[in-house]
Amino acid sequence: MYHCHFDDRLACFRRLVNKITSTDAKAYAVWLAKSGKLEKPGGLAPKTVSKRMQHAFSFFDKMVEKEIISRNPFKGLVQKVAVDDRRNQYISEETVLQVMEYAPDAEWRLIIALWRFAGLRAVSEVLTLKWEDILWDQKKIMVRSPKTENCGKGVRKIPFFPHIEECLLEAAEQAPEGVIYVVEKHAPLYLRGKKERVYVSRQGNIGTTFQKIILRAGIIPWGKLIHNLRASFETDLLNGEYGQFGLHTIAQWLGHSVQVMLEHYGRHKQSDYDQIAEACEQVKKRKAQKAAHILHPCLIQNDRLPLASTASNLSEGVAQKAAQYTAVWGEIGQNRAESPSFMELAQLLTGKELSGTNRQLV
Repeated sequence: MYHCHFDDRLACFRRLVNKITSTDAKAYAVWLAKSGKLEKPGGLAPKTVSKRMQHAFSFFDKMVEKEIISRNPFKGLVQKVAVDDRRNQYISEETVLQVMEYAPDAEWRLIIALWRFAGLRAVSEVLTLKWEDILWDQKKIMVRSPKTENCGKGVRKIPFFPHIEECLLEAAEQAPEGVIYVVEKHAPLYLRGKKERVYVSRQGNIGTTFQKIILRAGIIPWGKLIHNLRASFETDLLNGEYGQFGLHTIAQWLGHSVQVMLEHYGRHKQSDYDQIAEACEQVKKRKAQKAAHILHPCLIQNDRLPLASTASNLSEGVAQKAAQYTAVWGEIGQNRAESPSFMELAQLLTGKELSGTNRQLV
């Protein structure tokens, strides 16, 4: 019979899976939220708790499938938590290229490029990449993904995206003869020298070293160091930085579904907000120009009255505008400020009202 292990601080012991009840499963969820951190006191984040509960549910569901137990005690307890995007950040191409200049060698530059300019997963895909997977003649890379292997998507092909080919060539020139894996010198100790990397999950000190490289480049490290690089690359693809591609194509290159891509990988860029601000200014100009044409076309005949004088240059005095109106209509006289047509025109063109006595802007 299979056993299930819980942490000793839970005052639990080795348990037979058929002895674990729904009450135990609920207690496990509470423990994760209050005391789930093993290295230090405290509970785990709601997203992490949900993920651990999903793992437990999958484990016991497999036991039900094999008819080892009759019921999954975690059924109905797994709740989907909203995505926490507070640490999501777009990392620009310029920033990453600056960081790559301070990398210690070609292998590290290639690691960073594979994260940011090819969207490979931090550990499993980069550390299992072999030189035989580089299809030089096709300008493609065969990416092996242990994470999605059980879903029938263990291998995918991606093209040589910008910056990738030159980094591959430089790393290949410096790689020792006969080396199998692309990342060997800076791979975690438990993987170095292995002819076959079957189990790859721990990243060793890759994240720590990468943070030091970022600091050396004079840049403050961002949150979710490696994941945000992959997400930023996918954002570039979605925004058409390298061409227009369908969502299914982008999702296939990155090795996940369209739903996961849209929920977890899109990033907002400052340029998006700047683009909207520019669009707003263009709309204002078009509306002002249209309003001027409607009010009196002869004011803009032969472009003698520029747009700036009707919309943007509101600092001009009313006296100057009044002179233009007089030239068109003739002398209105002392009562022109009381003329409804004059008041309407002045208010629409300047966005302000006129005083009936001194004809100055209120």
